Amino acid sequence: MQGPLFEGYDLMYRPTVEEIMNILKGNQQLDVFMQSVGREESYRRLLFTHHTDMFGIEGEHLMHAFPLSGEFHIDTYVPAERTRVVEYLAEMTMQQDISRRIMENLGLGPETKQYSDFLDIIAYILIHAARSNKDVVDLISSPNFNYQLMKEKLGDIQEFITSALTSAGKEGSPYIDDTSSIVAEKAEKVASALRKHFESDKMGLLGSFSRIMPNLRLPLLLISVAWHRSVLQNADMEYDEYFNLMNALYLHKLIDLEGAILWCDSCALESPSYVELHGRAAPDKMTKYHCLTCKQPYSFSALYEPSENFKKALLCKDGFLSVYLAWMLKSEEIPFECNQYAGGREIDFLVKDTLVECKVLRKRTIDDRTAVTQELRKTVQQIEKHVRSCVANGRNVSRAILVWNLDEDVSSATSSLNEDFASFFQELDFKIIGPAQFDQFVLSLKA
Repeated sequence: MQGPLFEGYDLMYRPTVEEIMNILKGNQQLDVFMQSVGREESYRRLLFTHHTDMFGIEGEHLMHAFPLSGEFHIDTYVPAERTRVVEYLAEMTMQQDISRRIMENLGLGPETKQYSDFLDIIAYILIHAARSNKDVVDLISSPNFNYQLMKEKLGDIQEFITSALTSAGKEGSPYIDDTSSIVAEKAEKVASALRKHFESDKMGLLGSFSRIMPNLRLPLLLISVAWHRSVLQNADMEYDEYFNLMNALYLHKLIDLEGAILWCDSCALESPSYVELHGRAAPDKMTKYHCLTCKQPYSFSALYEPSENFKKALLCKDGFLSVYLAWMLKSEEIPFECNQYAGGREIDFLVKDTLVECKVLRKRTIDDRTAVTQELRKTVQQIEKHVRSCVANGRNVSRAILVWNLDEDVSSATSSLNEDFASFFQELDFKIIGPAQFDQFVLSLKA
C-alpha cells in the first residue's frame, strides 16, 4: 500500500516538464512503459486526456487514482452497474457520519464534554488567523477578489495554514493571550482528553486509525462504479482496452491497489453484502475472486493509485502528452529546451529553431466544434506572442508547431483563422500535430 491518496503531494502545485524529466532520470520501469505508449494507441487515448477528465466525473475533480469496476456478464466482464448491492452500499454510506466517527475514535464524540470545546477552538483559530493577517483582511474586503489575487497576496498557502495551526498552542501564541484565557482552558481540557484516550487505548493510535478507515474508504470505492464509466467515455476507450492498460501499469509498478470491494450479484437478490479487499492485487486478479456461497465470479469496484513520480507526470502543467514528447526527444537524442522564459513568457519547447506549444483539451471542448475553433484561436495568438518574445530575446524561430491531444481533422477550424493569421501560418510553416503523428514529427526534428 502506498498510503493516503494525496500524501506528499501539494494539490495547488503542478510540476513542469523540466522538473518531471529530472525526477524520472534512471526510472527504468517508466522508461519501458513509455515505449508501450508509443506502440499502443489506446494507451495514448487515456494518458493524453486532460487530468480533470482522467481523475473526475462531469468536470468535477475527485482524486488522483484510477477507478476500476466490473461485473460478470455471460462469459466476460463489463463495467459494474448500480445493482442492488451498490444501492445497499450507497444507503450505508449516506447513513455514515464520517466526521463524527473520526471524532469518536479520538475520544471526542458529541456525547463528551470536550466535543463543543474542540469545535470552539478550531473556529477561534481559523477566524483569528484570518483577522491577524493583513493580507487575508485585504482579500476579504477586496471587491476584485479572485484566485490570482489570493495567490499573489498569500504566496505559499500551505505554509500560511501550517504556520497558523502549529503556532496555535505555543506559549505566547497570538491565539492564546490574556484576552483569550478561556480558549487556553478549553485547549488544555481537549489535550487532556486526548492524552487519556490514547493512554487507555491498548491498541494505540494505529487501532483507532484502522477502525476509521473502512468508513472513509467505502464511499470512495463506491464512487468508482460511476467514475469508471466516466473515464471510459472521456478517453473513448473500450472496457478491455482500459483493463489491459491498468494491468500494464501495475506490471511496471506504476500503480498499486488502494482498496476494493467485492460482492455477489446472485446472492444479493436474497441478502445484499460485500467483502473488502486490501493489500497488493493486480487488476486481472479482481476477476479471479469467486463467491464462497454460490461459486459465481464476484463483481468488484476498486481504486488504483499511481506511484508518486507517475502521478507527478500525469499532473504535469502541460499534461502527460508533454512529458511523453520530452521523453521521445530525449530517446532520439534530439537537443531541446523546455519551460524556458523569453520576455516573461514561458515557452513549452524549443527544438533548434522550432517552437513547440503543447495543449491538452478537455473532453467538453473536444465534443464542441465551435469550442475547438475558439481554443485554437486563443492558442495561435499565444504562440504568435511566444515567437515574438523569442525573436526579441535574440532567438531564431523559423517554425511553429502546436502539439495537442486531438487526432481529428481540424482543417475547417484552421481555415476559419486564415483571415487573421495567414501571414503567420505561412512565415512559420505552422502545423498542428496530433498523437498519431508524434513519431513522424519527432523524426523530422532530427534532420
